[in-house]
Amino acid sequence: METGHKLCWTDIYIRPKVSGLLGHISLDERPVRKIFEEVFDEKIQKVKLVLSAGTYRGKRAEQLEIEDGTAALRVVRQYSAPGGRVAEVFVSDHPKDRHTYRLEFSCETLGS
Repeated sequence: METGHKLCWTDIYIRPKVSGLLGHISLDERPVRKIFEEVFDEKIQKVKLVLSAGTYRGKRAEQLEIEDGTAALRVVRQYSAPGGRVAEVFVSDHPKDRHTYRLEFSCETLGS
């Protein structure tokens, strides 16, 4: 992967009840999930991941210094706390040449 380019555009959505988390995010290099768990003493129990294709337009393309209409990989991650409550959702759009996604499964994971 090339260096020196902005990797992606990410929007983070959290419930108003946990908006106090915002003050911690900008001061901490840990994943937001870890900050959430520490600040609210609540473990994330489930992560839902959705991959889809899209394109960059307007301000987002300009901010990432790519051409309008550039293909993107959209990665949506939804983190749920106990009881199925959605704690946070991340929507990251990665320009076509700035992201590789790799999955590895073991026989134990697949139930074989």
